[in-house]
Amino acid sequence: MRIKNKILLSAAASLVISAVIAFFVFSILRKIQNETARAGVYSEIEDETTALSLLVSGFPSQPDATRIRQIQAVRTALEKYLGRLSSFDALEESLIQEIRTNAHVLGNTLEMVISSPGGQAHGSDELRDVLVSHLSMKTQFIADDTKRLMKISQSRITAAQRQADILILALIVALIVINAAISILSGRSIVRVQERLSIALTEAEQRRQILEAMMEHIPLGITIADAPDVRIRTVSRYGRELTQKPRQQIEGIAVDQHAERWQIFSADGITPASNEILPLTRATQKGEVVKNEEWVLGSPDGTQITILCNAAPIRDAHGNITGGVIGWQDVTERKRMEDALRQLNETLEQRISERTEVIEARNRQLQSLAVELIEAEERERRRISELLHDDLQQVLASARFTLQSVREGLPEVPELLDVEKLLKTSIDKSRRLSHELSPAVLHHAGLVSALEWLKRQMHEQFGLKVLLDTDANHLHVESTPLKVFLFRAAQELLFNIIKHAGVKNAHVILSNRNGDLVLSVSDQGCGIDPAKLNAPSAASGLGLLSLRERANSIGGRLTIQSSPGQGTRLTLTVPAKLDITGGTPTAEAQLVVAPVAHASAPRENEKAIRVLLADDHKVMRQGLIRIIANQPNIEFAGEAANGLEALELARQFRPDVVIMDVGMPEMDGIEATRRIKAELPDVRVIGLSMFEDDQAARSMREAGAEAFVMKTASSSELLKAIYGMEKGVK
Repeated sequence: MRIKNKILLSAAASLVISAVIAFFVFSILRKIQNETARAGVYSEIEDETTALSLLVSGFPSQPDATRIRQIQAVRTALEKYLGRLSSFDALEESLIQEIRTNAHVLGNTLEMVISSPGGQAHGSDELRDVLVSHLSMKTQFIADDTKRLMKISQSRITAAQRQADILILALIVALIVINAAISILSGRSIVRVQERLSIALTEAEQRRQILEAMMEHIPLGITIADAPDVRIRTVSRYGRELTQKPRQQIEGIAVDQHAERWQIFSADGITPASNEILPLTRATQKGEVVKNEEWVLGSPDGTQITILCNAAPIRDAHGNITGGVIGWQDVTERKRMEDALRQLNETLEQRISERTEVIEARNRQLQSLAVELIEAEERERRRISELLHDDLQQVLASARFTLQSVREGLPEVPELLDVEKLLKTSIDKSRRLSHELSPAVLHHAGLVSALEWLKRQMHEQFGLKVLLDTDANHLHVESTPLKVFLFRAAQELLFNIIKHAGVKNAHVILSNRNGDLVLSVSDQGCGIDPAKLNAPSAASGLGLLSLRERANSIGGRLTIQSSPGQGTRLTLTVPAKLDITGGTPTAEAQLVVAPVAHASAPRENEKAIRVLLADDHKVMRQGLIRIIANQPNIEFAGEAANGLEALELARQFRPDVVIMDVGMPEMDGIEATRRIKAELPDVRVIGLSMFEDDQAARSMREAGAEAFVMKTASSSELLKAIYGMEKGVK
């Protein structure tokens, strides 16, 4: 292509150069033609000048009449001469101007000759001679200038002819050179074309040899077919051996014989394949590219092999399909190994699943055991707390009520007053110990309220200021064991700060992160030695190792960040819901009734106030009955041992006042109060509690109670609440 372009460029250049030279030759020829015409004019002028000279020279010897005619002829010749001069260009402007000047002078002289007396046959001979001499001189001047013009014109013609000869010679040389260059380029083009043709033939032969080697030695079935009838051109040696068919049985057959001749089945090895859906047919006739399709080939001995096929169309330079090619290989052994591996994987997965189930079951058992351990520990705490609450505290409270009743009819006895103070002190200490063992707020309210109580206890008893951060709106701990575990963990970690950190400030954070409850307890104290982090010790209670193991057993974790002198941060993360069955029963509030003191006497003629007592401790109910039995305008309506019984008795007797213990079995006092107020809104409810529990007091008021009285308060406070003299008593 490049050589062809060079030849075309050379031819175009030769044409351009020839045209330019021809243009210059034509211009020079036109110039020669113009100079020749000019020389002819100069020749005619020279002839006229010669005739004029002859006429002037013979002028004196002629008769007068003849002279007149001659003068007219000279005038005519002079006008013609001047007319020719006016047509010349400015190439010889100076000579022509000189000739024109002489011609005018000559004309004026002729006029003088004609108008002189001699011109009328009487003129002076001397004047004539002078005029004739002057005419002759001017005529000679004109003749000389005309010859000079002739020489200039001849020299120009000669120079133009030389230029024309040179240009013609240059044109001939240029044409010869261009023709030679074209011939050389044409020769090179032929040589290069021959070289390229030889290279192409060599490459084609190499490709043929490569293709033959591939078809002969590559362990892959390769089949090449021609379009459009998918007639098989050739099959590789591996393909012929794999199908156990000679070349003449498979090469040259058209598409309608493929499936039958090759014994092709679908991947199941049962369904015979149709010729239209075979990969080679789809590639050759539809231009489809087939990738990794499995087919089954039958053999003469009745066995079958699974082959993996990839097919594609063969296209020419214009994109037209000229044939198709398919590559296929025996994957029977691989399929067998895949099936064996699949079965092995299924068996392994089954075993892993079984092992996983066993591990998960053991984890659930471990978690259940951990929860049971937490519950057992809490039950033991509650058992001891209940012993204090149900027995010792009730006996002490009843003894105090009895002592107060006895003192009402006796004079002031200091010893009895001391006994009452001792009873009150015993009640307070017993109540404090009972509450520390099993805080009522932990069972009646949520975890946040329990932590608030723990915060106050730590400050009141040990002077530890606890900063508590919680998201109360998003913290709902439904599992009682989990709530107890987090509370006890926070309590233990705060005790560790009191014992070991050497500071009076701590920071507790409780949050919910992605379904996990996160409890963080930190301080800026002396820190913990990393070597002692995992060492349980009696001095540290549960010990961090024990706490970590318990957290792990319920699916949580304990992370410790600490270094000596840099403070400590312990983060306990547990799932918000424990995946276990069963659990501990809902905790009941364990409260003790406080004795009452003297109350103001009611006004006479008032209607008796019918009072229903609800408390799960019989000794407490008996003490309350003795208090109200001797009071004016108060009538005992009945007693209930739990919230459900209190609700039924309220429906039956319609009392004016219900004295409701907060914590009772079957139904607690809060729920019983809510239902009584919903059904009997005129009934007044007074809440009772052994503990100073703000949350319980708020819950009772929200349920509808108009007053909340501590059982450790004096009897007068309770009586005031019954008479309605003081509401909201605490």
